Amino acid sequence: MKKIISDKYTQIAIIMLGVLIVSLIPLLHIGMYAHPCADDFSYGYYTHAFWTTTHSLSETLKWAFQQVKDSYYTWQGTFSSIFIMTLSPAIWGEGFYFLTPIIMLSMLLVSHFYLLYVIVVKLLKGPKSIWITASSVVTFLMIQTVYSPVNAFFWFNGSVHYNFMHACMILLFGFALHMNATDKVYKEVLLCIGACLMAVLCGGSNYSTALLGILGSAVILIGQWIKRKKAFWYFLPLVVYGICFYINVSAPGNQVRQTNFNKNTPLNAIIQSFTNENGYIKDCMSIQIILFMLLMIPALWKLTEKLKYKLWLPVVITILSYCSVACMFTPSCYAMSSAGPERLLNIIKFWFILLLFINEGCWIGYIRQKLNGKKTKIKIDARVYVAIILICILAAFILQPGKRMFDYSSYGAFVSLRAGEAQKYHQEYLARVEILESDEPVVVLTEFMWKPRLLYFDDITTDRYNWKNNAMCRWYQKEGVILQELP
Repeated sequence: MKKIISDKYTQIAIIMLGVLIVSLIPLLHIGMYAHPCADDFSYGYYTHAFWTTTHSLSETLKWAFQQVKDSYYTWQGTFSSIFIMTLSPAIWGEGFYFLTPIIMLSMLLVSHFYLLYVIVVKLLKGPKSIWITASSVVTFLMIQTVYSPVNAFFWFNGSVHYNFMHACMILLFGFALHMNATDKVYKEVLLCIGACLMAVLCGGSNYSTALLGILGSAVILIGQWIKRKKAFWYFLPLVVYGICFYINVSAPGNQVRQTNFNKNTPLNAIIQSFTNENGYIKDCMSIQIILFMLLMIPALWKLTEKLKYKLWLPVVITILSYCSVACMFTPSCYAMSSAGPERLLNIIKFWFILLLFINEGCWIGYIRQKLNGKKTKIKIDARVYVAIILICILAAFILQPGKRMFDYSSYGAFVSLRAGEAQKYHQEYLARVEILESDEPVVVLTEFMWKPRLLYFDDITTDRYNWKNNAMCRWYQKEGVILQELP
């Protein structure tokens, strides 16, 4: 045991995993004060009503499918997203909504740790210490620099439709790669079943995830089949995906929803996608991300030490990566002529960060193979190097001009908790619930005085007939709910 821990790469892995775990504490703490809003009430109405009146799981699930059917014909075809939206923790009781950030953070962590395990350990035969280091760094950056934390982790409806489904896509890629990295038939069958399940979820999700997922899984499955000549049943997840994707895009409700937006032409949508991507990448490439890329050099150098794969033209991988990021903008550019909402930008950043480190590994491996046979010994100890970079990262987080510490998710949660902002928002919400559960048919709710950046997403309006007001009315069985703005 001591020998294992004395390994420098194991020590680095323990440090990076520890940093990740500690960073999650304030996010899970502030998640205790998260509450439902907006679409949580509209999509969860049926299931909430039947669970509270019957406590029958079968009836609750029946009406979850009914909500999917209604939305499919009247609003949108994203059937898998809608089904899970109807099962918000809030439908089981107000006090269960704290599970939202636990579910969303867990999905992000599990999916990316698994995919990188398949790539680093199963395919590249690398040590687990490098897998843990890479996974910790990648997920830490995703969580801390996410575009909108409330959309990513604390608002169930928005995070399910994007963050949760994006994680399912990452799991699908992991299952597809793992299928071709094992020779045991029973594992292949189980992985194929898992891939098919993820294909159903991704095929019925938001269109950015659905489009990238089907293209990515096609590249993986077809590429691996050509290389290893596996049986044709390996394409079953792709067939399932194609069927679900078609069901999604052909929904009558999509035409209804499209009337609310200005549709673009396909060519302009593609051009606009690359334009949006260029500006987005420029915003994403912070000094912190660059420093973390520098931090990963020793681990990636070690990973490619005995690489059996011949890396050729990593520029091709980089071009494909660049196009895949643009691909995620395309559905929104086509349907709405815009880059899309913040919750979409969240998953685009998740994908961008993952690809950034995969490309770094490809280029380091390519350079190492080109230097094969030449003296490349590095004298500096990896632990000293990592310590120096970590100090630089800490300094950059604190001192970077124009960037505030609370813009990073965990520190933002810490500041909000220390100031009592999250707790006061929580008390204001509970006071509202008390009013909503009263016998008054029409209630007036005071605007929130405290609106924590990580917890507050949206609210009802002064218009009694606004859809958000109506959704809250149905949820609490009121005749009217009106917002009274603060003076």
